[in-house]
Amino acid sequence: MELILVLILIVFVGGLYTYNKWQVKKSEASFPPSGSFVTIGNYKLHYISEGTGDPIVFLHGGILSSKDFKDVVQLAGKQGYHAIAFDRPGYGYSDRPKHKEVNPMFQAELIHKALGKLGVDKPIILVGHSWSGTMTLSYALQFPNEVAGIVTLGAVMYKEGYPAEHGDILSKITTMPLLGDFILSTLLKTPLGKGMADSMVRSTFEPERAPEEYKRRSICYRFSTKSF
Repeated sequence: MELILVLILIVFVGGLYTYNKWQVKKSEASFPPSGSFVTIGNYKLHYISEGTGDPIVFLHGGILSSKDFKDVVQLAGKQGYHAIAFDRPGYGYSDRPKHKEVNPMFQAELIHKALGKLGVDKPIILVGHSWSGTMTLSYALQFPNEVAGIVTLGAVMYKEGYPAEHGDILSKITTMPLLGDFILSTLLKTPLGKGMADSMVRSTFEPERAPEEYKRRSICYRFSTKSF
């Protein structure tokens, strides 16, 4: 009897894993990368870029990717800037470093190396939204002579008073060793995972309503086990 239960559990988990992988591939087909990639060490970072001139770099918040800034990047490019928006490590199409402390300082250093490899040699204007407010300050602290200005948008600067100052349950679970990998490999694309993503997007936009296209992108977008 115990052997039968073990076999059923193995088949069930295997089915979830296969279903999750299939759904990830569908998402990748629905939302292919629209930009380019730059490789830093063992990591690939995805970015979109428009225009030439003084560089302005956009860093997105805790959900989604550089696509948040797609229209702004195009507008800035037309205004004479070299506009660049990155998928932060672990988001969109950028790899997540296998690093225990993927903190703002570490991510800022990774972005700095990426800009160097892209040939950006002028001081940059940094635009940080939400979570990237902290990352923007981290960048300026590490490379003060390479920053021409800072723009923050609803930015997180200090954890005190920030709704997620103690972290959220979903993030804590998915970043746990072994358990996090298991959940991301089996439940991410199930109705449970999609429901949690939908709830996060709704909370982000409250009291306004989240645009339907934004919700669809966040639920179907490529957050594969590789990214996490």
